[in-house]
Amino acid sequence: MNFIFTFCGNGVRFTDKGFTRPKFLLKLNDNRTILEHILEAITLPEESNIHFLFNTKYRKFEQETLSVIEKITLPCGFTLNYNSDTTGQAETAFIAISQIDNDRPIIIMNNDTIIKQRDFNDIGERLYSGRACYVDLFEPKIKTSNFSYAKKHGDSITEIKEKEVISNYASSGLYGFSSGSFYKELYYTSSFYNDEKYISQVIEEAIIKNNDVFAHTIYNENQTIILGTPEQYHSHINR
Repeated sequence: MNFIFTFCGNGVRFTDKGFTRPKFLLKLNDNRTILEHILEAITLPEESNIHFLFNTKYRKFEQETLSVIEKITLPCGFTLNYNSDTTGQAETAFIAISQIDNDRPIIIMNNDTIIKQRDFNDIGERLYSGRACYVDLFEPKIKTSNFSYAKKHGDSITEIKEKEVISNYASSGLYGFSSGSFYKELYYTSSFYNDEKYISQVIEEAIIKNNDVFAHTIYNENQTIILGTPEQYHSHINR
């Protein structure tokens, strides 16, 4: 399986609040970075390929970033590339997928959410066995329009909307696709109706085309730590 970590955002919400370091290198109360927590919290299947795509503005932090990544025991090696600002996570993922030399299932994760207790072996098996897409869902205590929300029937996703509260179930920002080529096929035909291109809109395209999109477990906020805004970051470290 291919794991893609997207770090191409410009971090403007944090720089506007006076932060000078990349969000993923900010430290939590144990003096470890958000990036280290993200990597440590997930159990990667054997033979996983790890791909990091960073904004070129973060190149000056490369040695520090590498030192964080190398603290974690990864089952295989990793690649680290750079790209200029993108129009959103969906485009960042598209660029990263274009740099991968195989067509195995894809897991896409972002740079501001600590994901705990996910079974990636199970998710991978389902993607290998014919299910088209995976949406990782959790139930936030406070339903805000900061997330995308999905409706489900059984373990199938029937609808997903970005920044629109249509259910109690929000996306954590972790998504899976049966292959990179399938993701690119959906990306080309997706209707990106916001200024920013979101992967939820790629999932929406998969649903429109009657593909099998699943979410077998609903997680809670303790298993899904969102640190995407300065307010969320401060709230977490001041608990």
